[in-house]
Amino acid sequence: MSLYPERHVIVVAASDVVPDMPAAFDRLAEEFDAGLDSQVLATGPSATGDMGSLVRGVHGPQEVHVAILEDR
Repeated sequence: MSLYPERHVIVVAASDVVPDMPAAFDRLAEEFDAGLDSQVLATGPSATGDMGSLVRGVHGPQEVHVAILEDR
């Protein structure tokens, strides 16, 4: 579902934010090991050159907005 809308709004807890991609992959590996194997990394519109010239925005949202909620 996250690949279809033009605008993707994400609400995430501050404790779920990691500093970089290696940390994100470590977190994903832990979740996969625990059986939580349905994950999506949405970064914005796609770009592909598979058909010749570069085409942007074929897959993925055109806009990504992230709301980070502070943990209490």
